[in-house]
Amino acid sequence: MNLIAALVGAAFISTTVSAAVLEDIKTKKVGGAFVTELEFDQAVNIDDAKIEFINQTVQIDLPGNRFIEGKRLTTVKDPRVKSVFTYEPEGSLVRTRVIHNKEIQASALEGYVDVSQHGNYVRITVYDPDKHLPLKTQKAQQAAAEEEAAAEKELPVVKPVNLVQQSQLSPSKVMDQRIDQALAAAESDQDQKPSVAKKERSEDQIPVFQNKSGEKKEAGSSAMALAYSFVVMIIMAGGIFALTRWWSGKQKKTLDTAKIKMMSQFHLGPKKSLAIVRVAGEYILLGVTDSNISMIKTLSLLEDDLVDEFPSDFSQTLKAKESSVESQDNFQPSSSTVSDISPEDLEVSSIKELVASKLKDLRPL
Repeated sequence: MNLIAALVGAAFISTTVSAAVLEDIKTKKVGGAFVTELEFDQAVNIDDAKIEFINQTVQIDLPGNRFIEGKRLTTVKDPRVKSVFTYEPEGSLVRTRVIHNKEIQASALEGYVDVSQHGNYVRITVYDPDKHLPLKTQKAQQAAAEEEAAAEKELPVVKPVNLVQQSQLSPSKVMDQRIDQALAAAESDQDQKPSVAKKERSEDQIPVFQNKSGEKKEAGSSAMALAYSFVVMIIMAGGIFALTRWWSGKQKKTLDTAKIKMMSQFHLGPKKSLAIVRVAGEYILLGVTDSNISMIKTLSLLEDDLVDEFPSDFSQTLKAKESSVESQDNFQPSSSTVSDISPEDLEVSSIKELVASKLKDLRPL
């Protein structure tokens, strides 16, 4: 039992000693990418690091490490990142959350988050998809650039010169040999160069004429579109005009067939009156109260009466009126004439004058 307890304690002590402790958190912007640096007291193993994308949060778990402080919220002034929250959810686990603004979804950042280890630092880099390529593409380009740089550093292979053979040859033979080598090298270079065959091009294949033909096609298509739109506008205007004429004619016919006009109205008392109405050429006398309208009779001779009442020749009517006034001024009734008038005739004449005055007071509407 004591041996088992000692082994468990030793294992616990070894894990406690090997766990790296987070000491500081820094954020910065590098080349348009947002970088979070976690500083530990010793080198950290990031092989078991886990990246998750939750709503607007990029979450990175670093198991086997400690954060004695417990938790820390770092506010960031960045157009994309809102804050960085680091805490220890359980023993030997450090979790960092890079929280973005609401309009940015963390799922769109998959392939743009890199976790790297530099000594005692763990660097979390979040690239902007609008400004950077995915990590796989970046690493492939970086590897290709490194291979190209390594190839450029390699020295060219130089063939060894056999000085013994050259010493045995005469100077003229050595010169001829060098000339033959130069000619052979020149011929080999010409063979390696691709032969370029000149081909005659038509005007349509020349870029300048191609642009001009394209411009002509575009101008023709725009002219056709303009003509088409003009024809459509003319057709729409004609249709609107025809519809307006048809509607106005229909309204006019409706008004002609159903003409109703108030000719005159005479008030008999409060909320009681007599009215003459013309309906489709016929005159009707109506009795009107506050709660009922009743037809009294139809008036068939009203137009003739109006013609007699208002003659067409105004000058003749005026002369006749003046002559009647002069005759009345010169008239001197005799005693016999006055005696012939009875009281009943006076009463009838007064009633006629009253009715005539009332009829003159009728208000035309």
